[in-house]
Amino acid sequence: MSTNDQRTKPSRVERERSRTIRFGFIGTAAAVLAVVLALSGTAFSTIFPGKGYSADFTEAGGIVGGDDVIVSGVVVGSVTSVAIDGDHVRVEFNLDQDVEGLGEATTATVVSQTALGKKALLLTPKGEGTLDEGGNIPTSRTIPRRSPN
Repeated sequence: MSTNDQRTKPSRVERERSRTIRFGFIGTAAAVLAVVLALSGTAFSTIFPGKGYSADFTEAGGIVGGDDVIVSGVVVGSVTSVAIDGDHVRVEFNLDQDVEGLGEATTATVVSQTALGKKALLLTPKGEGTLDEGGNIPTSRTIPRRSPN
């Protein structure tokens, strides 16, 4: 008898159990990945960056990377960096979706998003034309900090 003759094929039940376990591991890994991406919008926008823009402020107003970008009450992106640039602070941000009406006179304001002090960048669409990708909102059209109404 050869060695091959002594081996037995796995039964149908064993093959199905093995397949079920394999699909269980794959399904669990996919679910964990989905939860991690859902809970980490910042990480998601880092992996799949949207359109990048910047706004210059005379002071940062407490905003930091990872804070939300809001248009008309809807979170549309996130702040990617805040850095001193000469005599002003440059806030760079990504928009994860197309936003209608961001014209050449669009303004940016740092606002308090929660009572605990979390900040957000509020964009107010204004003006003709379009704020091009990579476009900048100058200090003449920004307000460093505004308290909630």
